[in-house]
Amino acid sequence: MANFTTTQAYESSSESDNEMKVDQSHIQRKPIARRSVRWVKEKVYSDANDAQNAIKQEKRWSKYYTNKSRDGIKVHYRCNQVPFRGKQCDAAIHLYYPNDSSEVLLFHTDSEHDHANLTQRKCFSEELKQHIDELFDLKLKPKKIYEVLQEKKIMITSNQLKNYLMQLRKKKYGASTINLGNLENLCAENSTVPQSEDETFVLSYHVQYEDDIDDNEDAMDGENKFRFFITTKRLLEIASISTRIHADATYKLNWQGFPVLIIGATDSDRKLHPLGLAVCSNEQQQDFEFIFKSISNGVDQIVQPKFMPEVLIADGADAIRNALKTTFNNDKIVMYWTHMRRYVDKKL
Repeated sequence: MANFTTTQAYESSSESDNEMKVDQSHIQRKPIARRSVRWVKEKVYSDANDAQNAIKQEKRWSKYYTNKSRDGIKVHYRCNQVPFRGKQCDAAIHLYYPNDSSEVLLFHTDSEHDHANLTQRKCFSEELKQHIDELFDLKLKPKKIYEVLQEKKIMITSNQLKNYLMQLRKKKYGASTINLGNLENLCAENSTVPQSEDETFVLSYHVQYEDDIDDNEDAMDGENKFRFFITTKRLLEIASISTRIHADATYKLNWQGFPVLIIGATDSDRKLHPLGLAVCSNEQQQDFEFIFKSISNGVDQIVQPKFMPEVLIADGADAIRNALKTTFNNDKIVMYWTHMRRYVDKKL
């Protein structure tokens, strides 16, 4: 069984190697600390889905990194009881996907969990936390909070305050960024159809990980992908009686840097009625197909009537037109007047 070792690297802080010329012939070198990792085969799964579902059910492992070789792929997982940045728990696992078999092998280290020692930190007193929380609720800036604490002779460093305020913001308002795993969990938690007509829910979602071994067409470029569509029961009822729909995105409206795609319908008074919104990692044909199929399936399952739009009002993008034709066997599109005029002006 192969052993893996970690070594410490050294980088010179000088701008040029010529600046530091030292006779090292008589210098006694310090032995480099090496940590040997021994992997033990634990289980063999029949396919990738069984292996990945088993890991998800344990709720203690997070995807760490991936090694690709000529023989197969190794996806390493770390113990998620410790922060991502910093010293990791000695216990770890990896899934091995051999190229010549559909089976997936689970390996684990022979080390026990040691995160109990790693997570021991010096914490603020509850009284100090409450005091900082009160100052935070007053909308004071971190610099002002630090000055108030200093005036009250409370010994705390600016970095300690900064880290605590970061955790406090995350606790009150949620994380400023979100990873794919958290996004998938968030969509799953909010996918139940509510009783209220006007309560939003996730009608459908799809998350494609870069390391997923799948024949899905989205996996061709080997990138992380996600899509989710949000709507309400009342908006689906509007969709069921709509025949003229709009679908597009604007650079002015985004979430986490990704485009927010709006789909709606217009009435005889030329007023737009939103049918829902989607956030996708791209604006390709597959993304608009996902949106159209989400509404169609949602109307069929929740409202019952068939959703069959007659006309699509859009900017003439091929991705939207092709998605409409693939989903509804209809490619009738009315282009926005502003876009049509702009194209005509270019030809003059």
